Amino acid sequence: MMPPLKGLARWAPFKIDALGLVTLLGVPEVDQAIGKLTYHRYLEFFPLLGAHIVACNAYLKPIPGFELYNLTDEIKATDVSGWFARWILGHSRTEVQDARTVIRITDKETEQQKLSWVNRSSVTGAFVLCVLIVFPAIMGDWWGLSNAIFIAASIVVRCFLLQQVRSVIDQINIIDHMKERNGQEVKALMVLPTGSAVTICATRGIILALLTTPSHLQRQQLAMRCIGWAAFVGNALTLGSASLFYQMICVVIQTLSTVLYTWGVWEERFEVGSRLKLEIDNEPPDIIKDDRRTAYARLNLSETEENCMVAWALAPQRGNNDWWPRYFRTKEDLKQNNLFLYPDAENVELGSAGAGVELAA
Repeated sequence: MMPPLKGLARWAPFKIDALGLVTLLGVPEVDQAIGKLTYHRYLEFFPLLGAHIVACNAYLKPIPGFELYNLTDEIKATDVSGWFARWILGHSRTEVQDARTVIRITDKETEQQKLSWVNRSSVTGAFVLCVLIVFPAIMGDWWGLSNAIFIAASIVVRCFLLQQVRSVIDQINIIDHMKERNGQEVKALMVLPTGSAVTICATRGIILALLTTPSHLQRQQLAMRCIGWAAFVGNALTLGSASLFYQMICVVIQTLSTVLYTWGVWEERFEVGSRLKLEIDNEPPDIIKDDRRTAYARLNLSETEENCMVAWALAPQRGNNDWWPRYFRTKEDLKQNNLFLYPDAENVELGSAGAGVELAA
């Protein structure tokens, strides 16, 4: 029996390089969007361009140029986790702009809400996959059907690996243990590759466990990554032999899905995993000036913390008779107007002895 839409499988008035489109187009954007580890309410199970980004673990690699300064514990880290660096870059054009920016990171469980989003995403993703599978089946385009199966395998691999990484961030026992032992907020600064500096407000446990500790998932994910590579290669081999009509459907669906995903449509932009909540505060410029001196003064630094900033070249040497007097005047003004981020900083105990400990990547 001839498939009902066999004529569409033979329709080929022109040719397109669908293989090049789905393998090369949008790779940097997909790496940026996936690497943030944020949830997308309806797009979690949609097919995306550049499927090899997940298979090769590129979305987890650290981005050079980021430096985290934990002033309370006198630690400088240059191995900021890749997910946080990508999250910062994803907001750098709008919210994260200047020294007035404060990023607050809290541990707040929202597991039930995330579960409902996953259910919605699975339904919408299943519908899109049905379109990719049903059309070549009723056309008798077996190359197209094989390609759709490989795309489905890539989606399963991507969702599985992303969930594993999110689970590492969500490890309740580790985070809770760190909160019990180190639930105190620390003073931290992040310097971006552009040279901009932002303030990070988080507990010592979150800073140490999530921002400066890489995820060790290489061995655990090896089998699924191999499946991901096989699915990507299968996708590349079968797409070029599929019918033109299927290639057009495939390219349109993957391109639209990728555009929506990378543009942050239906994205929970300020939540990572099911526990971490990130907020961005930008004080009005008429209240807080846009300069590093004011940003430092808001932290209500102790003398030891100020010495760390000098050692790390975040502030000029003590002999600078121009910068330091203005810094102390700014600090006094902020104190009188109750604009300190840490008004009780004098009660903070140092987490480590010695000044200027540096952690290199």
